[in-house]
Amino acid sequence: MRRRLRHLYVYLGVRVLSVIVLSVSRSTAIGIGSFAGVLIYLAIPKQSRKALENLRIGYGDSMSEKELLSMTRRVFIQLGRNLADTLRLPIVSKNNVKDIVSVRGLEKFERAMARGRGLIVITGHLGCWELLPAYFSLCGYPVSVVGRRVYDSKIDSIVRSFRAEKGIEFIDDKNWRGALKCLYRGRALGLLIDERANQSGVPVDFFGGKSRVTRGPVVLSMRAKAPIVPLAIHRGSHGKHIIEICDPIDFKKTKDPRKDIPFCARICSKAVEALIRKHPTEWVWMHDKFES
Repeated sequence: MRRRLRHLYVYLGVRVLSVIVLSVSRSTAIGIGSFAGVLIYLAIPKQSRKALENLRIGYGDSMSEKELLSMTRRVFIQLGRNLADTLRLPIVSKNNVKDIVSVRGLEKFERAMARGRGLIVITGHLGCWELLPAYFSLCGYPVSVVGRRVYDSKIDSIVRSFRAEKGIEFIDDKNWRGALKCLYRGRALGLLIDERANQSGVPVDFFGGKSRVTRGPVVLSMRAKAPIVPLAIHRGSHGKHIIEICDPIDFKKTKDPRKDIPFCARICSKAVEALIRKHPTEWVWMHDKFES
């Protein structure tokens, strides 16, 4: 019962915030998002403590406790800002998307797509990540994303509607055959690989802590011969988002997939970690990322 009530409160909060940020200017909406982030930081101490705990793992050797507390607060402020922009997705179109998003390294993305094998995009819950597939889809690229259902069906329906309105195809994270078909059709397939994988995942060192990363992108790449490109989005000056596209990952494979898959999966994890390190306050540090 408590969980249902908590989910209901979250849903109602998202709906109210959505109405508000859609009725004001973007700059005002971002300000409201900052305030909402502070409220979340104060109102959900369990998440605040988890973020601080994870930041201690990642930066405890280089920052004081005061600096870590300040960074934790900024993480939630950035989360609120990015939530505001996510809730404004219904009014983002091909006519105005480039007003709020710019891209660095688009030629890398286009060269990889031109191979005709599809493209695997790896990233994390960094910045306004829902804007990533929306941007590419609105710019005319065929986009699919792999994901799991959100814990609450009402919130899940909101997220799915945002993606569907922008022409983004959703693939359930258990439907790997569907993911392969996307690549065979020459689509860009996005995967978030920064959450801790289950015991079948590959053990990795992540920000100095122990975690696990999914084998999925590497297995898909090997089967479809599709390139893997790391990229991420972050907030630049004046609130404009910047998509940073990296070079495709070059895997030096042997003939032993038992060795190749873990090796390549660790390279993917390191690539995403490097993107997070550039803008650490925009990553969701409240994930249950590290193994105890």
